[in-house]
Amino acid sequence: MPALKSGARLSILVDAAGRLPHIKDCKGITGGVTLSNVSGEKIVLDKWYNYSFPSQYDRVASLSYTDDIRLNEPGCFRFLFDVSECHDSYLYMGAWGRGEVWVNGHSLGRYYGNSSVQSLYMPGCWLKKGSNEIIVLDWVGTDNPVIEAYRSEVIYM
Repeated sequence: MPALKSGARLSILVDAAGRLPHIKDCKGITGGVTLSNVSGEKIVLDKWYNYSFPSQYDRVASLSYTDDIRLNEPGCFRFLFDVSECHDSYLYMGAWGRGEVWVNGHSLGRYYGNSSVQSLYMPGCWLKKGSNEIIVLDWVGTDNPVIEAYRSEVIYM
């Protein structure tokens, strides 16, 4: 880490990756936090706080959103879009890092931008004619905050 001014704030984001604390499967920071400076001196951080990133729709929907998107940083992003017809479709999240998506309050699931889970199925019944909302909770961030939607034609035999 570069030299910091006295009183600087360090934020550490730990992804629980679906771990459930009630079954004693804890991950992340489970004890003390210690930093070492360039001379090897150990600095114990004893005044730190643990809080959860919102991962339920009611929590992410209640956040204050601005048009100022901070690229390449974790965060919650809200997009509004209009549709004239409601069709089943997919959201392509390949430009994003890793996170969760909600459409009009419905969870579409998790995506992993650098893996095979880049598209999420969006049922047409969850859309409404006119204005719709997408909320993205991304734990990594993106340098290109674009979501692509496409329809897949199904052929029945």
